Amino acid sequence: MASVLDLIKSACRRSGQTVPTTLVTSPSDFELQYLEVFVELCEDLLSRGMWPQLKKSYSFTTTSADEYAFPTDYYTPCVDTHWDQTNHWPLKGPVTDGEFAKQTYWFGPTYTKTTFRVFGGQYSGVKKPFQMVPVASGLTFGFDYISNLYIYDSTGATGKAAVTVDTDICLFPDEIIKAGWPHFWYKSRGQDNSKAELHYERMLSRTIFRLVGPAISSRTPHSEDLVPFNTAEGGWDVS
Repeated sequence: MASVLDLIKSACRRSGQTVPTTLVTSPSDFELQYLEVFVELCEDLLSRGMWPQLKKSYSFTTTSADEYAFPTDYYTPCVDTHWDQTNHWPLKGPVTDGEFAKQTYWFGPTYTKTTFRVFGGQYSGVKKPFQMVPVASGLTFGFDYISNLYIYDSTGATGKAAVTVDTDICLFPDEIIKAGWPHFWYKSRGQDNSKAELHYERMLSRTIFRLVGPAISSRTPHSEDLVPFNTAEGGWDVS
């Protein structure tokens, strides 16, 4: 995997731009702009889809609290991955605020499974964003999510919030970075970027399809309640 600096060098050669020598070690003004354009490109890619290389798993054990924090690098959840791993059944949510209010203030919860919503942000307000009802201690909850860390050190071991050395790598595919950087560079300069944008979008479509595959869905109505009975092994008999 090429370094971020090498990717931008390649993109510059392909688009006829001045090739940088550094991005973070006493960079010139144009090299700083190169890096900002790279960040803009990565922000666009982060918002595009469920990149498998950004997926992570997270779990925590509940206490007497009714709210919990997300991982510090949390960007967005992977759909249908929230599970009560202790009881081996899915969590109900994220539900709407109205549904959550009903579960909270009704005479009693209408579901035996934990209901949760996302309320507030990671760093805003006094409440933590993962809110659940009813409260239950000692349960292990888990879910998959998309990390916002797309920069790693050269070994691929440590995620970073920003490029800090020229040898840092990017988790997005090399060919997408080299195709997308000229598009965002021309855009930042107010130049015609229509051809570069078309090339970028084509490469992006092909690459996401290769990494994630086509979406396959069922049009058959299926209630959440239509699931097999959840009976622990040895917890039944025929008498």
